[in-house]
Amino acid sequence: MPRLYFNIAFLMGVMLAFAPANAKASAYDPDSCAQPVYPKSALRSEQQGTVKLEFRIGADGKVLESRIAASSGFPMLDITAQRALEGCTFKPGGDGKWTPVHYVWTLDDTAPPHVPFAKAPPALRPFLLEAMQADRIADPLQRCLVFPDLPGNHWRAGMAAAYCQTKFEPVISVVQMAALVERGAFDELEAMFQRDLERHFSKDNFSEVIHRDLTQMDTSDAHMKLVSRWLKARPQSPFANAMRANQLHYMASKARGEKYISETPREDIKRMSELIAKAVPYNEKALQLEPRLLPALVGLLQMARIDSREQMAQEAFVRAGQLDPACREMAKAMMTSLEPRWGGSEQAMHAYAQHLATLVAARPLLGMALVLPEGDQADLLYKDEKYQQVIKVLEPTLDVAPHPDLLALLGESMMRENADPWRILSVLLVAYRFDEAKFQAAVDRGAVMQQLGEAEWALKSLQTAQKLEPEHLYPLFHMGRAYLDLKQYALAEPLLLRALGNTRLHQLALLDLTSGAIDARLLDKGQHYSDQFIKAYPKDSRAWSERARLNFRRNDADGARSALVTFLKVADHLSTQEIDRVEQQIKALDKLIASKQSQ
Repeated sequence: MPRLYFNIAFLMGVMLAFAPANAKASAYDPDSCAQPVYPKSALRSEQQGTVKLEFRIGADGKVLESRIAASSGFPMLDITAQRALEGCTFKPGGDGKWTPVHYVWTLDDTAPPHVPFAKAPPALRPFLLEAMQADRIADPLQRCLVFPDLPGNHWRAGMAAAYCQTKFEPVISVVQMAALVERGAFDELEAMFQRDLERHFSKDNFSEVIHRDLTQMDTSDAHMKLVSRWLKARPQSPFANAMRANQLHYMASKARGEKYISETPREDIKRMSELIAKAVPYNEKALQLEPRLLPALVGLLQMARIDSREQMAQEAFVRAGQLDPACREMAKAMMTSLEPRWGGSEQAMHAYAQHLATLVAARPLLGMALVLPEGDQADLLYKDEKYQQVIKVLEPTLDVAPHPDLLALLGESMMRENADPWRILSVLLVAYRFDEAKFQAAVDRGAVMQQLGEAEWALKSLQTAQKLEPEHLYPLFHMGRAYLDLKQYALAEPLLLRALGNTRLHQLALLDLTSGAIDARLLDKGQHYSDQFIKAYPKDSRAWSERARLNFRRNDADGARSALVTFLKVADHLSTQEIDRVEQQIKALDKLIASKQSQ
């Protein structure tokens, strides 16, 4: 969602130096109305000054009519004061004369304390504050468990906590496995895997962590050698055999890709089939050694899907159902196999979801699989750039289950459609609760946080994204914006300079560099970047609004006038009222210039 740069108030600084230094005594009762609140954009731009207002007062002391007699130089300040004071009670009038009031806007030496999510919808603010607090917890499992549920959801009881356990409870790590293999402690290694397998069939200590245990190894040379050493020492280990099957499965999936079979090169299909032919015997041996090893059955089903082995898929699914009909990993694998792109259908996916719904009460974690039919439909719509339809399909699923993949897709679609930023942030926070390692979701989340005034929290999300994809420029660009909001131009500038290397970001990054330098009163830098901005984008009205602001800061009335005149020529989005205000300021500059020339 784009940051809002343009504000007519930025153009109106030319009269500031001529505002009265102190407010005159006024004729209204300040306790009879709410006092004007400093506009956020005016605070950010350090705007201050005195506006002369005039009011016609009725016999009851109420305002009948008001007008701006002399501007503070900033219409946003003028209008804010005018609207607030219109609600005040004055000394009764009735003679038709105008009552003058001078209202002084002045900045304190210290900025007002930041109030997190002060402008959030009241129903959403407690959720946002609790989420911010939970995000300070370092342990990912505890963070997930403490994280608040989205207000008004109808998730199955226990589903969120169960998913937290599934995603974040400790696994048998590669570091642990490598240490045990190096020491030759294979009995201890086998016992660790056996304990986690037993948990899958435990009523009191249930967990599906064994599935994650067996997917920790990748296909790197080091990991392949590690599993080879394990197999050599313990060829009858069901876990070592399943681990090797998974590695070959990963290689086969990479060769196959995600395209339809008709779009996949023959040599890739051949390579995939060769690798699966090597992987299947390892899983079959693992099941001979440990018939309850559900991850091996899941692997067989997944490989059967990409290699079109219908009988193997059916046998694996039946055997898994006999062991644990509510296994979430098997349900997920089966739902994927039923997708239309793999020869299934939406009807088959919904029918299977209805079957799973009967098991959710006993196994809340299965609730995550209930929304996968909508997820597959939304994925296809997203690829066709039908973002509004994606939102229509996925928004109802948020009430059923907080599936992080679907929520990340929903949030990105809402970003592309410029939806309500508060709603976008709530969706992306729920996705983040269960999966913090999604690059685009982290970028989107940080961008929305920055837009909504939460720059410090935004930086955490953007730094996460930058770690996931260090060479990607979008996280750096939004980090630069966040640092500008925190008035740390020295940190923002190098990030925004790097963002200039992306053609889509070039124009916005130049604008930020210019605006930020002016805000920081680094006027020489502001001039440098303003020159670049105008040269590259002479028809961008924001280039001229920033040039006017720069010239005002330099007390260059001629330069400010010239920039405003050009601004009016190139701006094509102004209302009649906005045009009138700019023209009034040009006239005021004309008087100022004439006055200086006559001195």
